[in-house]
Amino acid sequence: MRSVFILFICAVVLHLNLFAVYKVDLSLAPENRWTALVNQYEKEDLRNYAAMIDQSMIDVNYILGFTWVRELIMSYGWYASMDTDSEWFADLRAEMKGLADALVERMDGEALRGFREEDLFLLNIGYDFSTYCTSGVYQTENGPTLYRNLDWEGESFKKFAIEVSFEKEGHQIFRSIQFLGQVGLFTAMKPNAYAVALNYRKTPGTGSFGWEIVHNISQFAFRDGWSASILLRYTLEHEIDFSGAVSNLETTELIGPCYFILSGVKPDEGIVIERGRDSKHSRNFTDPLENPKFLVQTNHDVPKPANQDENWAGEDPLLNELMGMGTVSRRDAACFFLKSIDETNLSEQLFIMLSKQWPIYNKYTIFSSLLSANENEIRWILQEVK
Repeated sequence: MRSVFILFICAVVLHLNLFAVYKVDLSLAPENRWTALVNQYEKEDLRNYAAMIDQSMIDVNYILGFTWVRELIMSYGWYASMDTDSEWFADLRAEMKGLADALVERMDGEALRGFREEDLFLLNIGYDFSTYCTSGVYQTENGPTLYRNLDWEGESFKKFAIEVSFEKEGHQIFRSIQFLGQVGLFTAMKPNAYAVALNYRKTPGTGSFGWEIVHNISQFAFRDGWSASILLRYTLEHEIDFSGAVSNLETTELIGPCYFILSGVKPDEGIVIERGRDSKHSRNFTDPLENPKFLVQTNHDVPKPANQDENWAGEDPLLNELMGMGTVSRRDAACFFLKSIDETNLSEQLFIMLSKQWPIYNKYTIFSSLLSANENEIRWILQEVK
């Protein structure tokens, strides 16, 4: 009986370099959960990282110059969806504030731009609109496995990609791949249950990346809606199985469009969820547009890019086909490769080969990762871009 392999080829906008696994103890007071991790970084590295965060948000930073905007974002923005679980939202905000305070303390009291609480908030929701990924599902004998090829601009981010084990009262609740400064998630796994990742889906009519964040922040502040990365964090903490996770990610109102890709532990547990703010369309192995052996998702709606206008992709090299590594090209390359694989011979070496196929492997690519909920294992295929 076939099991499910979820293939992820993610084109995001930073460069990373993974290192040790860190533990975040959810039994601790939220303001203390990240202090030990922050203290392991060198101050000069943190200073460079803060500058990179600040620079990456240059298009939206100016709005934070107004006190009333900051107060709006940090109050109503946080609590727009708190009717779901007000105590959990308050706890998460305290966690982010504690993280910001820990960074200030590590820098001997210097509050750097990029490390302020509102900067970290934007960093978290900004990932909702920048994780450019190719995704798919393949059947293996070892059960569902999530594969993720990750690209991003920004050399200084390399040292701040981390694998985190979230634990409570001595028990592991879930694992994630994230950057220092995140409390939300975009790649995570609940052991013996499911793995999930977040992909970018371009918002119609919002222009450049910076203005897109501004637009969605306004949606966040003036209407109920979740940040996708924060919804992923809530889901991993509260939903115990694949079906519960799918239901929550399909139905919860969001501040912006995205794709969720999930693998479970049973052979038929693989799905791509195309989300609008309050709409969804889900695809699985029975979809007539899909190969019954695998699913593939990049950053456009299948079978064709989002119906916006002729220039829907803008100048983004990971969306626009002009540079040869756009969303359609990456999906086509992944599908072509996967169709050629004999599933009985599937191995990590084959996925190393897949990760090096152009344009899946491109000038932004840093590494590929395999996540198996069945085995509670995350494996890394590291590769340097020349």
